[in-house]
Amino acid sequence: MELALCPVTTFRAIIDVLKDLRREVNLDCSITGIEVFTLDMSNVALVVLVLPATMFHKYSCPTPVTLGIHLASLAQILHMADPEVMLELVYEKNSTSFSVKLENMTSTVVTEFAVQLMTIESHRIEPHEQQYPVVVSLPSQKLLKIIRHLKEFGSELHVNARADSLRLSVNGLQGVGSVLLRQTKSDSESESVRIQASEPVEAVFSSQYLLQFAKAACLSPVAVVSVGADMPIKVQYNFDDANSGYMQYLLAQLAEE
Repeated sequence: MELALCPVTTFRAIIDVLKDLRREVNLDCSITGIEVFTLDMSNVALVVLVLPATMFHKYSCPTPVTLGIHLASLAQILHMADPEVMLELVYEKNSTSFSVKLENMTSTVVTEFAVQLMTIESHRIEPHEQQYPVVVSLPSQKLLKIIRHLKEFGSELHVNARADSLRLSVNGLQGVGSVLLRQTKSDSESESVRIQASEPVEAVFSSQYLLQFAKAACLSPVAVVSVGADMPIKVQYNFDDANSGYMQYLLAQLAEE
């Protein structure tokens, strides 16, 4: 298996986001690209990562292989690189390690590491395809700011979606508050709030986990949030366009007391 990518910034950000939820993951590599299907460290949230072969400058994996990666170690290596550095990752069949090469195309600096692979016992859990009655796209930094502040007032985040609005609210010991997002019209998807709702939805989720999901705002200017009655919330970040892969989180609703 061999891949090359320049600049390294997007891949580095992906690894940084993953390591906040897992210490290690299995990268399932195939001819079509790289996938990750894993639970977070508390086995509460499902994390899905899809990196199609087309997002890399060079990608070759004729035989499927699973690479057990220690995320903090890989992140530390990637942070040695300047933004415009070329990343090359190579795994030879039956090897116990993979090589990472960082080459600065404008200088003579080349960094190389051989990283040990891990044996990670995990089951691949793929989410069921579901048709959500409410799908909201909004600026990812706006979502991060809202959830970060609301979390300070309560551990439960109430989601109330209507045809033209989305209300996020909390009711905690320090106070009661809410933020209402109305649908906006803008030519730029990254600056607008767009709501598609076939029915009203009310649901409650852990604000702590939603904040973890919102911290992936560095991956995309737009967050796509999908909710439905008795359905897990889905938060997705698409890389560049629909063909460039995505990071996706799913979290079950909190049980009513």
